[in-house]
Amino acid sequence: MRISKERREQIGNFAQAVINENEFLSIKSLVERFNQELNDSISVEELLHGIRRFIATEGIKNINFAIYEDSYLYEKSISNKEIESLIKMSLEEKPDAGLNTNPLETNMNEMVGLIAEIAAPLYGVVTFDQIDEIVKFYYSELGILPTNTKEILIDYAQNSTDGVDYTIFEDLVVSPMILDTVDDFSEYEAQMISSIQAEQVNHDRFLPSFQTFIQFASPRYEYSLPPIDKFYNFVLDNRDNFSVTKEQVIEAVDAFIGIVKVGLQEDQFLEFFQAEGFVFETKDVIEAFLNQAIICYRDVRLCRLNGHTLTEAGIEVRNFSFNVPRVVSKVGRNDPCTCGSGKKSKRCCG
Repeated sequence: MRISKERREQIGNFAQAVINENEFLSIKSLVERFNQELNDSISVEELLHGIRRFIATEGIKNINFAIYEDSYLYEKSISNKEIESLIKMSLEEKPDAGLNTNPLETNMNEMVGLIAEIAAPLYGVVTFDQIDEIVKFYYSELGILPTNTKEILIDYAQNSTDGVDYTIFEDLVVSPMILDTVDDFSEYEAQMISSIQAEQVNHDRFLPSFQTFIQFASPRYEYSLPPIDKFYNFVLDNRDNFSVTKEQVIEAVDAFIGIVKVGLQEDQFLEFFQAEGFVFETKDVIEAFLNQAIICYRDVRLCRLNGHTLTEAGIEVRNFSFNVPRVVSKVGRNDPCTCGSGKKSKRCCG
């Protein structure tokens, strides 16, 4: 389930405020209060998802509450025995329900799922051990690591109503741009995965500040950064030159960025956009378009570079002005021959 930063913070801050007044509260009651006070219509599922994402992004040390058995919100200083007593008094669950569950486990599972949904599209291919390393890097204050990452991610995916941004294949977590479903696996996907992993070992993993890393949870975040955004605007502003609509531009550029991340090479750019319905009628149009695409390409985070850009990795990519594909226009039989002889085409090379 996708949830915006604004919605996540609204839910999380509301939960913090409520728990400051009531050290223990059922999720059902919290939903009712949220809807009543904010004139909203949030569901239990959305509220729980928002709270978990809030915990994952803010960090456990920075909040004052935790979730118990997906049914209660409690102030973190309360002991398990106190929770048991409060559950009994609430008469909302049996006295012995889930008393041996570690309330941190639900939060850890959400964190691992969140990390995987960011890591798979950003790095293309990661192992479960590498997911654990990223969790440790960003959540070191927990002092613990998940011991069953594969099971956590399988369960996380199964419980998601809107799907997740990763595919589990054997011992790998893979970007859907590479492998959408396990059924799609073929020799082509195998070669792509192997190629990405082979080059990743030459580059340190891109691990920015947590606040930056978490932004990649939004599919639009990277696309909004310059010069990718500049390329979007260039194509939109010049779409008449390419004989395409605004909708075609958005769909094509979105697909282009995604495929570039997993391996599309610069000599394939023109063919890609032609397959998307773009028409390039002159050499000047092609050259201007490809040079803007190259500028964009330099700052796309590539899976084979472990999430780094070509610019960050110090890899130079030249412009296309020296190697633009030749555009051959139709020459009439009575037109001057293109060889420059001065003769009519029908009397020369035509």
